[in-house]
Amino acid sequence: MFRNYFVISLILLTIFAVGCSESDKDPITNNDNESTTSADLGKQFYLKVGQIESVEPGNIKVSLVKVTDDSRCPSDVTCIWAGEVKVVLNITIDGQDSGETTLTLGANNSDDQNVKNIGGYYFKVLAVNPYPVSTKIIGQSEYIVTLIVNTTIDEQAC
Repeated sequence: MFRNYFVISLILLTIFAVGCSESDKDPITNNDNESTTSADLGKQFYLKVGQIESVEPGNIKVSLVKVTDDSRCPSDVTCIWAGEVKVVLNITIDGQDSGETTLTLGANNSDDQNVKNIGGYYFKVLAVNPYPVSTKIIGQSEYIVTLIVNTTIDEQAC
């Protein structure tokens, strides 16, 4: 019962995160780890490991360093705990390197570990794909992280 509730909640969250984007930007599918793309403040965007996203206005650069601790319950397994996934970002604001920060996405994040205020901007992880399956190991190059950067913690911002 709990597993069904969790899966349905996860599907709805993913649909909301993807559906509220006003841009037609698809997740990055190339393997160019040095690529830099741009996004607007308050709009969701996608990152792969090594990719850099420039967020304007604000002269913000965000790169996905790695995905760690992916203990999410595989979709084809029944688990007691839903698990969590951590993403490590490197953030630069106005040329000042803010260093690496870790955001955690999971069912037990009551203390808002999926959002951090850095330099007056809120960095929030919305989704991490692909979702684990018990028969497949996910490589770092396969992860696509959905993020948003905003000046407020507005839950409805897309």
